[in-house]
This record gives sequence, structure tokens and C-alpha cells, in this order.
Amino acid sequence: MVVLPKALVAFSLATLVIGLDTTVLAVALPTLAQKLDATQSDLLWFSTAFMLTLAGGMLPASVIGDRLGRKKGLVAALVIFGGCAFWSAYVSGPGQLIAARAVMGLAAAMITVITFGMIPVLFAPAERGKAVGVMMLATFLGLPVGPILGGWLLTNFW
Repeated sequence: MVVLPKALVAFSLATLVIGLDTTVLAVALPTLAQKLDATQSDLLWFSTAFMLTLAGGMLPASVIGDRLGRKKGLVAALVIFGGCAFWSAYVSGPGQLIAARAVMGLAAAMITVITFGMIPVLFAPAERGKAVGVMMLATFLGLPVGPILGGWLLTNFW
């Protein structure tokens, strides 16, 4: 049995949620189009806003994380990510959902950069590869689980 350090479990859960959020909207797009009266362009931005700001926000996120400090930066990013997820659930129009997803992508960039940046600090050189592997596994598990979870939430709670 492999015992994982608490920090690695927390980091893996954070990256799992990012993986989930990357694909969770795939099954909800038809419902969102109807409920929010969204255009095809809006639907594209619902999916793209998160990934675009996640990718584009990594470099600025590393600077922000360095200035705030790792712990404060990670806690702030997790709070922003969770707040935007809550906001996304209660939007009243397409523009609000696009904005919420974009800000959530920036928070995800901070989470990603800070958690992976802490690996060299917390793990010995021989253990770093394993730690990164565990975190990547969590991310990659989130990708296929996102549409499944999204469909279940849509069926049971919309």
C-alpha cells in the first residue's frame, strides 16, 4: 500500500477538479443553449473561456503566486475557483457564464502553477517524478469523469 503525503493528496484533488471542469460542460451545452438563450458563439465561449484563460494565465499566475506566497496564493486561487463555480451555477445570461468560466480559468492557472511549483520544495529529487505522476493521474482522471458527472448533475439537479 502506498502512503501519500497530505499535501500531495490535496494537490491531486485540486488538479482533479481542474480536469473535471475542463470537460464538465460538454453534456450541458444543449440545456444551457435553451435555458440561457445562448447563441452558437456563446456555446463556443462557454467551453473555450476556461481553457483559454487557463493556458494564457499560467505565466502571470506564477508571478502572482511568487508575490503573494505559495500558501496565500493557493488558498486565494481555491476560493476564487470555488466562488466562480458557485457563480456559474446561478448565472442569468450567457455573458455571466463566460465571465465566470474565464475567471475560473485564471484561478485554475494559479492552482496548477503553485501546486506544481511546490513539488521541488516538498519532495526529495527521487520522489518528485512520482509526485508529478500522481498529480497528472488525478488531472487525467478528471477529464473523462467530467462529462459523466455533468450528465448526472444535469439529470438529478437542474
